[in-house]
Amino acid sequence: MDISMINVDKYESLHSADGYELAASAEVYVPFFRCTLKCMCEEHTPMSELDKAVCTCIERGISIESEISFVLSLENGIIKGELERLIEGGILSENEETLAFTEFGKQCYSRKMRATNTVGEYEVLMNAVTGEWMITDDEDDGKKLLNKSVDGGVCLPPVKTVSALDIENNDVIRDRLGQKNDVSVLRMNLMERKTIEYYREIALLYENSSSKVLFEIYDSSKDGLDLMLSSSLRQRYEKKEILELIKAGDYLKFAKDSIIKENNNKHPNAVINSNDKEIKYLKNREIREMLLKQLDESQKHLFIISPWISDFVVNEVMLNKFESALKRGVIVEIGYGYISIEKMKWRLRMYAKNEACATTEKEKKNVAEKRKKDKDVTSVEMAKELIKRFSKYESFSIKYIKNGSHEKFLSYDDSYVYVGSMNLLSYDGGEMENYQGFNFRFEGGILLEDEKFANEIMEDFRSVMVPFDA
Repeated sequence: MDISMINVDKYESLHSADGYELAASAEVYVPFFRCTLKCMCEEHTPMSELDKAVCTCIERGISIESEISFVLSLENGIIKGELERLIEGGILSENEETLAFTEFGKQCYSRKMRATNTVGEYEVLMNAVTGEWMITDDEDDGKKLLNKSVDGGVCLPPVKTVSALDIENNDVIRDRLGQKNDVSVLRMNLMERKTIEYYREIALLYENSSSKVLFEIYDSSKDGLDLMLSSSLRQRYEKKEILELIKAGDYLKFAKDSIIKENNNKHPNAVINSNDKEIKYLKNREIREMLLKQLDESQKHLFIISPWISDFVVNEVMLNKFESALKRGVIVEIGYGYISIEKMKWRLRMYAKNEACATTEKEKKNVAEKRKKDKDVTSVEMAKELIKRFSKYESFSIKYIKNGSHEKFLSYDDSYVYVGSMNLLSYDGGEMENYQGFNFRFEGGILLEDEKFANEIMEDFRSVMVPFDA
């Protein structure tokens, strides 16, 4: 986009004191997660005349059901039902047939209001770069987030993701949802429905005499700088984390070519012809979501190679996804094992020997802790658990890679192939850390549709996969 077409005159000299001039601009597409929350809400409505009449009786010391019925000249059945509703609503409490106000009930009666619990679903948005939350507004934010497919410009990758912990204890979102919908939000749960959409902004690029570049993010719809986004992106840019703002095309081409070359060397009979196939380069979040999506949606076959398996990733949620796939008739094959099977068996014998020789509680504890931290050993134990759990499904198999492997591979429905760096069954891509933090690491891989390549590389793996008997 031509700079002259947008109102940025007041920003031209923004960095002139440091020797920078406004040189160019580029369209930037900022990723947002559109999330659905299921909320338990407390809705306040005026008390009915019967509510007020019964509460007036309680206030005046008439606190037994039969007495209230007599004073109000109403049938016992009507009063009984009304009292049950007031007790259920937390306004009254009952002790040995005597009724009294709760503290909450006193407040309700003084305002002549009552609270009703309802369940509603509401949409919220999270900026996947800054982590900032906002409430959707059909006349504002909702209409701006319609760029579901991005053509041209710089498409920023999500560096944060949505987690249940972030939203369910978020008082800001809780209060804003309450204000917008005129309710008190008691509890929020993040539902699985979440989509990624993009919001278009403009990057203003400043350059100095040494060709060093600075940038600001300009929101043309608000005619102002997006300071939070600019700050977040600059920090990652300086750390070389936002490669899309550095040299995205060359980086992606290099990454694709490197992975293709590496896997063609490992599997010479299964060669990718990159000129004929559309190849997508995926990163952490995209890899993770692809795996979960295929566990839910694949119809014929799932073939996974992951050197390690952890109960952190293969947790109860993922186990249920595997079982759902098996119930659909999907064939599931898993290969694992980083070290050779002989070395693995030797290591297990050494642990057994050390456990037998341990004579004190401290020695036993040290051996147990060392074994628990050994991810090769825990992978074998996880594999045994999977065999036990899915023993009734003939379509499930998990085998050890005889000589060990550091390869990571996924094929689904015998047509699509993912090859990359991420351990699919022992690392969640950083999802639980919002794709940042101390334990986060960048992962990447390629995805393509190639039935011949998929089948040839699966046959390569099957030829070296064996049951683990130890």
